[in-house]
Amino acid sequence: MGQPRFAGPLATAALVSTLWAAPASAQDRLFVREAPSPDRAPGPAEEFGAIAPLGRPLGARPFWVSSDQAGGGSYMVHFRGRPPILGTASPAVIVETVTGRQFTVAGTVVAVDPIRPRVFAWQGDTLRVEDLSTGAATTVLSGVDLADAAAVQYAPNVDVLFVSRAAALLAIDGTSGAVQRTLPALGPVASVPDLIYPDMGAAWVASADGTRIFAVAADGSAVRIIDGVSGAEITRSALAGGASGVLMPDWAGDRLFVVQGAVHAWLLSALTTAGASLGNAPLGGYCPPTLRSSPSTGRLYMSSFGGGGGGTNGVITMALSAYDGATLGALGRATIAGTLDLCGGIQLVLVSPPGAPRRPAAVVNGHDVALSWTNAGDAVDFVLDVGLVPGQTVATLPLGGNTSAALTGVPSGRYYARVRGGNLFGTSPPSSEFTIIVP
Repeated sequence: MGQPRFAGPLATAALVSTLWAAPASAQDRLFVREAPSPDRAPGPAEEFGAIAPLGRPLGARPFWVSSDQAGGGSYMVHFRGRPPILGTASPAVIVETVTGRQFTVAGTVVAVDPIRPRVFAWQGDTLRVEDLSTGAATTVLSGVDLADAAAVQYAPNVDVLFVSRAAALLAIDGTSGAVQRTLPALGPVASVPDLIYPDMGAAWVASADGTRIFAVAADGSAVRIIDGVSGAEITRSALAGGASGVLMPDWAGDRLFVVQGAVHAWLLSALTTAGASLGNAPLGGYCPPTLRSSPSTGRLYMSSFGGGGGGTNGVITMALSAYDGATLGALGRATIAGTLDLCGGIQLVLVSPPGAPRRPAAVVNGHDVALSWTNAGDAVDFVLDVGLVPGQTVATLPLGGNTSAALTGVPSGRYYARVRGGNLFGTSPPSSEFTIIVP
């Protein structure tokens, strides 16, 4: 990214401010649809509004389903694709969220880049990055088997793809495929069917900045927190469930949720990303619940299943619930009748504007200023609001899509600044205010 000069943008501040005006109210968008399986086609999709009365359909939508934990990017997975090992091979189908245009990607999608127009797909024995804007495909890893493909996590803020193998955990540059570092193997972790029902959660996840790996121990006794650079285990946080479980992260809120248990006896545990327990709560339902968190509104959404008559088959009903992210107080509930006999048969997708950028910082060297911040949610572009007194904005400077920027030729003075992010669904709240003092 180029180095924007500080004085020039004053003339265009009004235009940029208009383009980046905060929406009147943040809108989370929830999509639910019946998931595909190797022997049936995808079912229909419905959109549920979180600001409109929860559970009121807002209209027919394309058959969208996302394979990433956080929504808000430009593209979603409609069909993940089917490798030959699961039957007749079929390509993945990607949908552009605004236009509804569809793209075909050879192979099975294993990870989505929520910031750039890219997906990572497994075909044959290779893992490839597919550029949806140009159609170009680049191999990032060869010799990939089914176990490798089912053990992939992506850290979008640093463009690092983590691949867990029996002998090692590889950290790979998501663009070039170069191996940045080789970490010790994760060892035994909980097992989940990632390639079949990925939205049910994961046994291990990488933080968006790649500095931490979180894994549920195979026996469900603890969450392991691992350094994403050295591979050393930092700590273990005990879990009360006592059974294999899955992780559902809330990166914007710096939390982890773990679902453990069995039919009609699920336990939800909440932890900070530092490993501190935030408590747990019992959950009912025939199938394990799925959680999604909004970086924009702070709300939590949960899909859960009830019914089944205590057996394998029978009518299973899906419920969609909303909670206040801070208090976990219930905000609303919708019931969606179904006739499914497989857990994970309906997938939940949340797309929203990004959350406020976190940890903004400025380093001053003469009249040059180096800025950095953390992406919270799937922001694809950023701006800097600058004022001469706290809370004031006299200029809004475009910063590009990275999480750092360099300003050159900044006049002497004291400035008060905030960073905002945006994506196709809106603009984030501003970051905390920070001061830039240029001598």
